[in-house]
Amino acid sequence: MTMSEIITVLIAFHMSHHRDFKNYYKGYIAKFYKSHFPNLLSYTRFLEVMPKAIINYRAEIVDAKLTTGNVHDTKPVPDITKKLSGKLYADNDTSTPLHCAIC
Repeated sequence: MTMSEIITVLIAFHMSHHRDFKNYYKGYIAKFYKSHFPNLLSYTRFLEVMPKAIINYRAEIVDAKLTTGNVHDTKPVPDITKKLSGKLYADNDTSTPLHCAIC
């Protein structure tokens, strides 16, 4: 998948009514939009290449960084939060990649 396809899937998830990404990806994207994404990755591989993102309290992406699959989710956080001010919160869900919110 290209980076633009990955970002498209992520943005579509945030605009959807789905509550969790796993069911969205496996039960919606993989079933109904496979023809739109001919190189669709498995769910596990998608999580590995998914960019680490910083979002604000309105769920808007503030910054993101693409890393390889063997980089821990917390490693890019210092680099992408240098210019931010305020409080930084991270989710505790270990089944999904790290997402941080700045308030």
